[in-house]
Parts: sequence; structure tokens; C-alpha cells
Amino acid sequence: MKHFLAGLLLCAGCASAVATSPAFVFEPAGPQKMPGKEVCAGDLSHPSSLASGNDTAAMTALLSGPEYASVRPLFLAAQPQVMWWIRKAESMDLQSVLTAFHEANHMLDFALSACHGNRAVFHFRGEVHVTDYVRGQAPAFAMAAREIPDELKQQPEGRYAVYFGNRNVYRGDFFPLIDELNAHVAGAEFEVAIAGTPLYRDMAARANSINGNIGGMADFMLYTVAYLKALRADDPKAWQRLVARKAMMAHVQRLWTAAEAVLEKAAPLAPEKGGLYQFPTAALKAAYAPAMLAELDKAGIRYSAPAP
Repeated sequence: MKHFLAGLLLCAGCASAVATSPAFVFEPAGPQKMPGKEVCAGDLSHPSSLASGNDTAAMTALLSGPEYASVRPLFLAAQPQVMWWIRKAESMDLQSVLTAFHEANHMLDFALSACHGNRAVFHFRGEVHVTDYVRGQAPAFAMAAREIPDELKQQPEGRYAVYFGNRNVYRGDFFPLIDELNAHVAGAEFEVAIAGTPLYRDMAARANSINGNIGGMADFMLYTVAYLKALRADDPKAWQRLVARKAMMAHVQRLWTAAEAVLEKAAPLAPEKGGLYQFPTAALKAAYAPAMLAELDKAGIRYSAPAP
């Protein structure tokens, strides 16, 4: 079966990927499981499915700090999924924590979609957004490839290679495309929030930089507008049907606005300014090219100038 989740790109230029051993033993990861029908009940703040073990207690303690407020709702909603990724990594460092929440967000969204008749559903900032787009109503997002600049396709281990060239990665329609943007925006907000924490400082001592959610967010901003451009050219009627999905496009707008806000906060955290997070200048330049901004205008997506 093809995987619909691709690993978050992180730890570029790592001096070491070995974290300090915790004072507890990680529980076995066991088989990976999607969230069950319990998430369909609606109140994700009181989940019926929780993970046990000292590692879960340690994660709960870590998340009690104010810097982790943005991911606590996701931890409540998809605790077994978050802990599966932590246990698989056998680590609770910056890389494993960021990956765990990013991937758990995907898993929760797909489970919530199944609750709502395969509509596109997104968990973002602790809220569940049910849209009017049904999975499969628009073509596969692979068509976006031709609108992405060649220079951004060259990295053999980069996101383009993963999402457009790896047959084992699920590359469906508009839903998984925006689900990636959703997870990366949420993850980017998390990355900014925890800058300066012991988790961040520990990674900064071991890595020159990381290309995580902030970089991925910019990539998927580009992929989103590239898809809209390619779809409008190939099938104007399909494009019109898509942009007429008001609730879906409202979430795209929500994510775009949030992304621009987090970019302003992320710019001072770039390695050249003494930080850890690579700033995605090239992807943003491509996403905000005049032809791409014209596509956002046509789709009714409001934007402002990206961070320098």
C-alpha cells in the first residue's frame, strides 16, 4: 500500500542526530494506527483514545510549557498517533517532536475526512474545519509540477523529489495538497513558538540548520498556486468548480494569511541571523512571482508581500 505521509525534512547539516538519553524507557511503537471513529464525536478536547506509559507522561509534562500551547489540542485529539512517532524515533528531541505533530495532524485530518463523507476536513489551531470540497472532485496535484521553476526541482532529497517523484508518497487531489499546507503552517507556527526553548537549544548545539515546517510551508504555498495555475490552463471548468467551493477556499485563505504572519516571525530565526531555521527565500520568490500572484487574484486569495 502506498504511504500517504511523507517524512518531514529536517536536520540539514546536523553535526549529530543522537539525542541525550531520557530518564525513562520508550514504550514499543507497535503497529501504526489511524485515529478511530471516536474522533467523529466532535469534542476532541475529551478524547476516548489515550496513550499510556512513562513516555506519554514525559511528553505531557513537556507540553505543559506555554511555548507548546499551539500543539496541546492536537496532542489531546491524536495522542496515540503523536506517541507512535515519538516511540518510533525513540527520542523526544526537536526533530522527533516536530515530526510527530506534523504527521499526526495528517492522520487526524484523514480520519476526520472519513467522518464527514470524504469531505476535506482540517484540524488547525485546535479547531476542526469541515469544508464543502469532496475528495476526488479535482484532478491530482501532480499537474502542478510544470509550473514549478526548474531550479527548485534539482535537490535529490528535497520536497519536490518526495512529493512529485516518489511513487510511495500519496499524491492525490486538492485535499492532500492543502492538507500538507495545513500541517506545515501549523508546524511552522510551532517552530517559531518553541525557538529558544531547551529543545531548540539542544538541536542548535547539534545542527547547523534545519529545513522543517517553515521551509515546507513555503514550498506548499508555491505548490498550491502552481496547481491553481495548471488547473485553470488545463481544465477551466474544473478550476471554476474548485474555486466555487467557498468553505474550502476560505481555509486556503486562512492558511495563506497564517503563513504570511509566521514568515515575519521566522525571518529573524534564520541561520545567517544566528538562528536555526532555514528561511525559504527561493520558494517564496517563486510563489510571489507576478504570474503566480495573478493566479491568487483569479482564485480570490488575498495576500501581502512576503517577508524579506
